Amino acid sequence: YGRFDGTDRPEYSYRRDVDYCSGASIMLPLALFRELGGFDSHYAPAYCEDTDLAFQVRKRGLRVLYQPASVIVHYEGITSGTDLGSGVKKYQVVNQKKFYERWKDTLAAHRPNGMQPLLEKDRGVTKRLLVIDANTPRPDHDAGSLLKFYHLRLLQSLGYKVTFVPDNLLHDGEYTRDLQRLGIECVYEPHWVSVDKFIAARGREFQLAMLCRPYVAIRHLEQLKKTAPELRIIYDTVDLHYLRERRQAAVEKNPLIAERAERTRVDELKLIRESHATIVVSPVEKELLAQDAPRANVHVVQLVIPEEPQGPGFDQRRDILFIGGYQHTPNVEAVLYFSREILPKLRQRIPDLRFLILGSRPPAEIRDLACDHVQVLGFQKDLTPYFNACRLMVAPLRFGAGIKGKLGTSFSFGLPVVATSIAAEGMYLEDGRDVLIGDDAQSFTDAVVRAYTDPELWQRLSEGGRRVVRERFSPEVIRRGLAEVIASTEQVELKAAG
Repeated sequence: YGRFDGTDRPEYSYRRDVDYCSGASIMLPLALFRELGGFDSHYAPAYCEDTDLAFQVRKRGLRVLYQPASVIVHYEGITSGTDLGSGVKKYQVVNQKKFYERWKDTLAAHRPNGMQPLLEKDRGVTKRLLVIDANTPRPDHDAGSLLKFYHLRLLQSLGYKVTFVPDNLLHDGEYTRDLQRLGIECVYEPHWVSVDKFIAARGREFQLAMLCRPYVAIRHLEQLKKTAPELRIIYDTVDLHYLRERRQAAVEKNPLIAERAERTRVDELKLIRESHATIVVSPVEKELLAQDAPRANVHVVQLVIPEEPQGPGFDQRRDILFIGGYQHTPNVEAVLYFSREILPKLRQRIPDLRFLILGSRPPAEIRDLACDHVQVLGFQKDLTPYFNACRLMVAPLRFGAGIKGKLGTSFSFGLPVVATSIAAEGMYLEDGRDVLIGDDAQSFTDAVVRAYTDPELWQRLSEGGRRVVRERFSPEVIRRGLAEVIASTEQVELKAAG
């Protein structure tokens, strides 16, 4: 399969289960190789011994995996020639017959040679799921990416072969390869020149499709329905965009953003009505949709937040931090608001306090904040040193929607958080136990001072945040949530058919 084709094509570039791998490049534990008797002399002098070995491995209930990141160059025919009628090469034909006789019961479940290779190469797959999002997730850059990365992995764990299509069709280097190493098929240019052409060519392979974000999903919904009418569609809001835009318009008193919010609302409600299920990340958003789309099948599926090892205690820490991706407008506004309205008040009460600003793509107006007590650190691959050195994380967001990954990350490290109600929304947090809330500059300042200077309060908040992560955001909790969403699509489909 794939002989003489380009090795970088998407269909060859993800890890997957296979029947066998060529003896030109195999790796397995030495103990297992010896236990199986090595290459079977039944096939001496050569040919089909590698295939037989792989079938023996699978017969033991183990897996045979193809790993495209492993690269070799194999010069076919150099050793034994290419004439199937003479010399050692003739055993290729002879041993194919031996192999068939030994394994004909297993081979009876295979398609005829060359038939439907795109399906046959994943013969063991019974469930296929297509995911379309704006771009390839960069889980070390933003909470939305981290959410999608974990969702993809959890969907795999539910038994789905996942095919991921970024709407920009960009091969995003290591971020794409990270997905392929996990066994996720990724689609990208120049091998596919449009998402809709991919849907038209392969949409009927899938039982489920997950469309993410309104501006992506609205472009491809009709093509999916046309190509694969039986396909069950899940709309993943990531966050409810029209709610976030409405709040932004209110804070900024901007009628243009208010108009945009209503246009987004029309698109999102169409997607929600015409999908078999909708995912939101906050119970607040589910309550809003109970009013705006009362018949919709809506589920709350939140962030996956693995708990990190416990870091240093109160006395070993200093300074406060904020983290976010600054292509996201609420984060930019939050940093500017904090720096202008809150930080000066804090410095009067804690003179040596420093503010660390982390996250990708800070604009010039944030970079210009840098001074002796404000550090604009930008993107950091490893966040651990910062979350284990600072005493507090602040989340002074004044608009937004969904739940905030920055809070979850802080809680996972046991780093206490001072936040606005908007930032803490939908995370099942109790003020004073898990987080401190401040919704204006003065109350926010007071909360930071309390948490920064009171070791007992700091410890209580640290323990409360970690408890929330364990109880609400563990991988197993989110996995169950995704399974419930998928099961509900079957019920919706049956109701519609009835």
